[in-house]
Amino acid sequence: MSQSTDILLFDELMRLPKEFRRAIMHKEFPDGGFHPRHRMGQPMEGPHGPGNPPFPMPPHHGHGNRPFAREKVMQTLLEYEDGARQKDLAEKLHVNPSSMSELIEKLQSDGYIERTIDPEDRRATRITLSELGKARAYEISDERAERIKPLFANLTEEEKEELLRLVRKLNTPKPEE
Repeated sequence: MSQSTDILLFDELMRLPKEFRRAIMHKEFPDGGFHPRHRMGQPMEGPHGPGNPPFPMPPHHGHGNRPFAREKVMQTLLEYEDGARQKDLAEKLHVNPSSMSELIEKLQSDGYIERTIDPEDRRATRITLSELGKARAYEISDERAERIKPLFANLTEEEKEELLRLVRKLNTPKPEE
C-alpha cells in the first residue's frame, strides 16, 4: 500500500525526539492550549481554558489497550502479505513484547486478526489480518489520511517532499566523528 506524502511526513514528524516535539508545541501553543489527549470538538478543561486542538487525537486508555495502538498494528499488518511475527511487529512499532501480546490477544478476540503456524519455523506463529481486519485497516488508513490532509494544506507537493527529506535527516542518527 502506497502512502501519501502527508502521511509519511506526519509519521516522520512523530518520530522526532520528544524534546523537539515539545519545543514545537510550546512555540505553536505558548499558553499550553494543546494537549494530545484531548479530542477535537470537545472543549479543553482545566488551567488551559476553552479551545480545541488543531487536529483530532485518539484518547488514552491505559498501557497496551489504546484503540490507537490496535489500529496501528492493523495498519502495519497491511504491509505484510504473508503475515508477520509478533516479535517483528513489536520491534517495528517500538512496543514492548508483553504489550504487543495484549494487543494481539484483543485483536484476535475482536476478529481482526488470525494466527497461523509459520511455515518457515513451525514453533512460531504468523499474524495476519482477517477479512474484517483488512476492511477495518483500510478504513483506518482512509480516515487517517483525511485527518492529516489539512495539516499540510498550505504546502505544495514539492515543499512537503523537501520537508519530509529534512525531517528524515533530523531523525537520522549522526555518525560519530
